[in-house]
Amino acid sequence: MTESEGLSALDYAEIHNLYAFYNLSSDSGAPEDYASCFTEDGEMIVAQRGLIAKGRADLVTYKRNDQASRGGR
Repeated sequence: MTESEGLSALDYAEIHNLYAFYNLSSDSGAPEDYASCFTEDGEMIVAQRGLIAKGRADLVTYKRNDQASRGGR
């Protein structure tokens, strides 16, 4: 497949599944699963909140703190 042909059906499905798993693990309280959606050296930067999480360990810590701040919601 060339770049101009767009995504294959399999690529589209895999991206869709990753997006769904990311949201499910974020909402359900599974920090390790959430962090597994990123590469080992993945980063999440949210400038408005002053958030910089670098690597999976930081992402797990971020998600645990996020859950605690929401009181289980």
